[in-house]
Amino acid sequence: MKEKKYPFTPIGVGEKITDLYISPLPEIEAEAVAVSSNFCGWLTNNFDLSAEQISYLQSLGEDFATENGNDLAFAFRNRLAVTLTKGDISVRTSKFIRKEKSVSTVSEPEKETVVSGDINYFIS
Repeated sequence: MKEKKYPFTPIGVGEKITDLYISPLPEIEAEAVAVSSNFCGWLTNNFDLSAEQISYLQSLGEDFATENGNDLAFAFRNRLAVTLTKGDISVRTSKFIRKEKSVSTVSEPEKETVVSGDINYFIS
């Protein structure tokens, strides 16, 4: 993929996903491998994040990074919707991230598996 950084906003995430999904399959696979092997690095390479955001992201730990990297790689490979919603952090005493995913697969002998669904991130 091109070395473009997107704003870390709902619109920026939407633009990144749209640009990714119109790419050739080898580029989508390269992004899937990159996000699954280094989730935090992939985010910082693809989105404009402040030093505070990077520090917060790293503080969430390796389990968070591994799980989300694998989830996003699966979403990319299957062209699932990925969204970001940001709430008003000022009304909370701490920041949190909630992920909701809904994935459906249909498998039949001698037919290609059909995958549908989405992953939605909520930050508030």
